[in-house]
Amino acid sequence: MTKEEVLLERRTLLQQQLAIVNERYNKSAVVLAKKRIMRKCESEATVEAKRREARARRQTEVEAARRAARPAPVSGAMPIPLGGEAERMRMEHVMRRAIRSLHRSSDAKAQTSSGIVQGKQRVGATLFPLRYKRGELPCVIEHRGSRNGLSWACPLSQLDYDHYLPIFFDGIRCTQEPYGFVARQGIFELVADARGHPDCILSCLHDVVKPLRLALQTKDRAVVKAALTALQHLASSNEEVGEALVPYYRQLLSVLNVFFMQRRNTGDRIHYGQRNGDDIGTTVLETLEILEKTGGKDAFAKIKYMIPAYESCP
Repeated sequence: MTKEEVLLERRTLLQQQLAIVNERYNKSAVVLAKKRIMRKCESEATVEAKRREARARRQTEVEAARRAARPAPVSGAMPIPLGGEAERMRMEHVMRRAIRSLHRSSDAKAQTSSGIVQGKQRVGATLFPLRYKRGELPCVIEHRGSRNGLSWACPLSQLDYDHYLPIFFDGIRCTQEPYGFVARQGIFELVADARGHPDCILSCLHDVVKPLRLALQTKDRAVVKAALTALQHLASSNEEVGEALVPYYRQLLSVLNVFFMQRRNTGDRIHYGQRNGDDIGTTVLETLEILEKTGGKDAFAKIKYMIPAYESCP
């Protein structure tokens, strides 16, 4: 072998030995890293276990201190002997509480049984203001000397009562002006012009009763008074109309029980506001009397069924 071949062989052997050493070094480093990680985990677990033990020990000591500081239990109270003075006083106290609770429950029922304590009720909105703004009504307000009135676009006898009369009755619920005035004045003039012509009202009576019932159900005093006034005009317009209203008493008169007894009692004094007709109880009574006079022979029985406190007019 030449000298160069010997050197090459030695170099190859050295490289192989270095590769073996590097491999062993890497394996040793991996093993050492694993041992280091395991040792660290064991130390953390040991520290946490020691902490838990110390915490449990402190909690045990605190519980022991609390139990030591707690006072000794007192023996239970002796029951009240039956038949003694204490038992009698206790029973009287129980009875008084029961009676008071019964009185409170009965008072609450009495207060909530009447619809008047619930105040005004909400009903469907009326479209009368919208119709007035659109110009769908055949009338305008006419400003006169003493009081305002309505100026109609044509004679009232030529109007379609089936269409316009329910619209004006629907406007009774309006409390804003001029809608309320237009609706109520329109009803008054239309019904007054229909005297002697009952067919004008009878054909649309069913459509008139519904807005009239809604106006009464609002329980607003001004609206109820306007509805009662319109009902008086309607029943007094023609004899046939008064009799035709009898089947609708069940729908119209149920709300009047709330206001029937609300009449002003002034004693021997003078109530100067009587001319304004602001006494809702008196208005209800006058309306019932008109319905009885114009409703025929069955009117009183129907009214008495709906309003038991009503007595027949002389």
